Amino acid sequence: MEPAIFNDGPLIKMVLEWTSIIMFVIFFAIFTTLFVLKQNVERKALSVEDAKNYYLNFLHDMGQKSSWDFMPINSVARRYGFTAAIEDYYNNRPIRDARVTELISSSDIVAYYQKQAKSRSWAVRSFAYLQLSRLGLPGMKQFFYASADMEQIKKRSEKAFAICLYSAALLCDTPEDFKKILALLQKDQMISGGFQEGILVYAGKTLKSSLGDDKAFTIYQDALHDIPPSEPVMIALVAAAGKLGFRQVEQLLGYLYEMAGERQAILKVACLRSFGELKKGRTFVERSLTDADWRVRSTGARVAIAFVWDEFIEPLKKCLTDSNYYVRLNAARSLAGMDVEGSVLTQAMNDTDDLYSKEMSHYALSGLPGHA
Repeated sequence: MEPAIFNDGPLIKMVLEWTSIIMFVIFFAIFTTLFVLKQNVERKALSVEDAKNYYLNFLHDMGQKSSWDFMPINSVARRYGFTAAIEDYYNNRPIRDARVTELISSSDIVAYYQKQAKSRSWAVRSFAYLQLSRLGLPGMKQFFYASADMEQIKKRSEKAFAICLYSAALLCDTPEDFKKILALLQKDQMISGGFQEGILVYAGKTLKSSLGDDKAFTIYQDALHDIPPSEPVMIALVAAAGKLGFRQVEQLLGYLYEMAGERQAILKVACLRSFGELKKGRTFVERSLTDADWRVRSTGARVAIAFVWDEFIEPLKKCLTDSNYYVRLNAARSLAGMDVEGSVLTQAMNDTDDLYSKEMSHYALSGLPGHA
């Protein structure tokens, strides 16, 4: 006997039709939802950009506008747009505008982001620190110092701590500010040397912008004298000196290089990096190519490219036979950078039976035009 369902053709047809209709409705609902979400995201992005443009125009025309014309900063999009407008407005204005400070004070934007900075989420705290730093209020420095201190005490997040100190570095315009940032970096080695170096570079740039090169260098020099060479933050200070373009620092870097000896190779590496940035300290760079520590030799071989002098060619060719891979690699890259035609590396490859030298010379040559 056949099952009943197979004897009822119209019923099967009706079930299939309704199934098709239901599936169509479901897919249509999903598509509509995604489309609405996309529209909302685009609308939100546009509202932030519109808010930024409105506030930026208002800031530029403050002299012709009344405070009554000012659009209240009472939404997430407007707060974000306002901080972006302030940042753009101050890009070419190192001197703070009292009228802008008054506008900020008339809103709840500072209180709002200070509250966000107490969130349990490191990402929310970090975003709040960045937004507050964009406002450019000198009075926020103490808040950043206190917040960074709290990040350290509670061991909350190295990323939030770094961003908080970065925010403070953007307002670092006095010797006391620089010392405070150094003290926080020294207090608890919570962040890596790269983060420390970046924070010190931004703090140094703010000092140079506010006080001029000479005064900023004096503050920087005092810090280099006061901090023991064994402190990790000292390495960051030395490495940042070159990026800040302190050309007066050459003699001090030479002294630190000599003082480092064999036990503090990382300090030598930091000195060499700054020498390379400044294109100074040729004698120390040349000496580094025969140092006992491979990290020093490798760094010296890399920064040698800043000194396009014939006397570096032979020492670098000797580095091609070094026992360390990175020394050979950086020596080959520097020789390739000094001689784009590749004649030096070609000769070095042909004049030796050393397989290491041949391999690295060939590798570096393959990156030059016509030698692939």
